[in-house]
Amino acid sequence: MLTWVQALAVCSHPAALVSLAQLVAALLHAQSLKPSALMRALPSPKTPVPARQRYKRVARVLDRPWLAPARLTPLLVRAVLATLPPETGEDGTTATEVTVALDSVRCGPWKAFTLGIVWRGRVIPVAWRVLAYPWPRGQVTPAVCALVAQVAAAWPTEDTRTAHLVADRAFPGQRLFTALRRAGWGWTIRLRAPLPVTVGEERVTVRNLMRRARPGGWMAWAGAYQRGDRACIDVEFLPASDDLSGDDRSCPRS
Repeated sequence: MLTWVQALAVCSHPAALVSLAQLVAALLHAQSLKPSALMRALPSPKTPVPARQRYKRVARVLDRPWLAPARLTPLLVRAVLATLPPETGEDGTTATEVTVALDSVRCGPWKAFTLGIVWRGRVIPVAWRVLAYPWPRGQVTPAVCALVAQVAAAWPTEDTRTAHLVADRAFPGQRLFTALRRAGWGWTIRLRAPLPVTVGEERVTVRNLMRRARPGGWMAWAGAYQRGDRACIDVEFLPASDDLSGDDRSCPRS
């Protein structure tokens, strides 16, 4: 574990590297971020340590500045991409995109938004933002756009692969699409059935558009997100599945 932490170059002080390696090992052993679980999982010195001192030790480690996303994200992005070999398709061509997953998870009174690189069917988080729950009005979209900009800025220039974002129905919006275009990323994001879209000169909802899909096959329409004067961002609408009875009917892709 210490060798892995040293390779990331999170910090330079030897004692801090050892402390961080012990924290990561304790986290993997306890499978919990609760101070009580980490306190029990951290290795103990030969001399018994009172519980209060153990709590203080955990608090000091978790409050280190090098554990903040601003410090870790550039290191994590480079580390994951360095260990992620280019994928080869069935036709022998090498993939030019890396899938990046946008998701959120509620942790008690907090909501964590994460961006992670998909690797062998798993997602490795590389950037995150935490907001109070219920979501503060007007803060979610800027937080998500900031995540995209942060990971895009950390993307190594020597890596010729581009990112392709996948996200669920809670995230689509013009500001996010603009941020993705600015970063040079592609995206595939689910849309809710009642949302309006523009296909050609026609204004329809996603639900009505998906009723035109042929079961058992893929269809695509060139269009724009939302409609009327607010229509923007040219996208391609793809049916999310053959079952059109649910709420999610389409994925805008660019």
